[in-house]
This record gives sequence, structure tokens and C-alpha cells, in this order.
Amino acid sequence: MAVRKHSILALGHLVPCCSPALFSQLTEHLTNELAKAPPVSMARTYIQCLATVSRQGGHRVEKLIPMVLKFTDVEDDELREYCFQAFEAFIRSCPKEMLPR
Repeated sequence: MAVRKHSILALGHLVPCCSPALFSQLTEHLTNELAKAPPVSMARTYIQCLATVSRQGGHRVEKLIPMVLKFTDVEDDELREYCFQAFEAFIRSCPKEMLPR
């Protein structure tokens, strides 16, 4: 878990200087892994990573919200907490994109 946490933090710090193509690959990898219905522990890691990435490059993660929303139904309080943290990160980093349409 410690390695995962440090890896997530490192990715978050690298996001502002990565190219749009690399950012797209990162978010695509995370969404593909979440779509595979991973074990809860891995889902927590992916969602934490999405939250961290969105804090740094929020305007580019609008499409990730539905993916995170699906995991709020999983019977795991810690996973739900990470989902809520991701939603908070989405809202803080791109408030205009989060307005209802």
C-alpha cells in the first residue's frame, strides 16, 4: 500500500508537465482497468489515482466521472470515501465542467 500511495503521488506531480497524449494514455489505462471490475483493493488504488490526477489536470478528466460513479454502489466504505474524494477533486479542479447541462 505504501508503494501504491507514493506512486500515485509521483504521478500526480508529473501530470502538469506531461503531454496531452501521455495524459490520455494514463487516463485510458485507469479507465480500462476500472472497467474490468477489479478487486476492491485495486479499485481503491485506481480511483485514488484518478482523484490525484484530476487535481493536477482536472479539465481533462470530465469523462471519468461516470466510471467513478459506478463504484459508489460497491459495499465498501473505504472505496466510497475514495469516490467522494475523487468527485471533490473533479469539482475543485474543473467547476465549470461540473455544472449541469
